[in-house]
Amino acid sequence: MTKLTKRAVESAAVQDKTYCLWDDELRGFGLRIWPTGHKVYLVKCRVKGRQRFITLGPHGPISPEQARSRAYNILSEAKNGRDPAFELDQMRKSPTVKALCERFMRDHVAVRCKPRTQAEYQRNVDLFI
Repeated sequence: MTKLTKRAVESAAVQDKTYCLWDDELRGFGLRIWPTGHKVYLVKCRVKGRQRFITLGPHGPISPEQARSRAYNILSEAKNGRDPAFELDQMRKSPTVKALCERFMRDHVAVRCKPRTQAEYQRNVDLFI
């Protein structure tokens, strides 16, 4: 275990298996390193009995200091009982624009519009979505 600084992250060795380096300063904040050399910051926390891993982002675009401040915010929310991963799960489950367009074409356009209008709507959906 060590404090995750830019130097420590860049000097972290690649191994045969994926492993994590955990930060000494902020409990639950770490760096996951893949055998390919890809490095990603993460937070491990427990909310309402469930252990959650939240990916903060890759090393490079995000500095260790930025990742640590994000991790601190997530851990403080988790201590207050708010599940930070729940919002991400809900966003992933929400319908996409493509799914909404398909539903619109099926439920509204096919029932209420003339064939030429249906064709034009379908062309716009295919062209822009």
